[in-house]
Amino acid sequence: MFKLLGFRPKVWHYLLCSIFAILVITLFSGTTYAHTSSRAEQAMSPVGTWHATDKIITGPLKGLQVQEDFTFTSNGTVSSLTSTGLAGAGTWEQTSPIGFFFHTDEKGALINGQLYTVHIDHIAIITDSGNQFIAYSAATLTDPNGNVTPGGAAIISATRA
Repeated sequence: MFKLLGFRPKVWHYLLCSIFAILVITLFSGTTYAHTSSRAEQAMSPVGTWHATDKIITGPLKGLQVQEDFTFTSNGTVSSLTSTGLAGAGTWEQTSPIGFFFHTDEKGALINGQLYTVHIDHIAIITDSGNQFIAYSAATLTDPNGNVTPGGAAIISATRA
């Protein structure tokens, strides 16, 4: 798929993420959010800790479901810890009153007997008055020799801790 139309894998990655974001925004476009107080605006920020379920829908780990905790700080950093003990770190930025983008790198993922670093880009929409988010995530894998391959995609459903 990545060689289709001559686009590089990263272009496909961003294209797929953009399509998912448009889909999610369309699904929730009927939802209204109050932005009349600083508390309501703050509720739409991901800052804090979230409990999530990651459902991997494509790639070598297709079908796997993992529990994960994310912690977003006000200075734009994010950390994660999966139920399998895999830790990640990265950055996040607000993209709209209810949307945000975040990137994490998880080192030491054992996939098919080989250790990888997993680079994941996430596009998220905050729902339910700021207490839940849904994200589409696309990953690439880097092996110890520096070879990069597509890692797959996941849907994340998270609730504030």
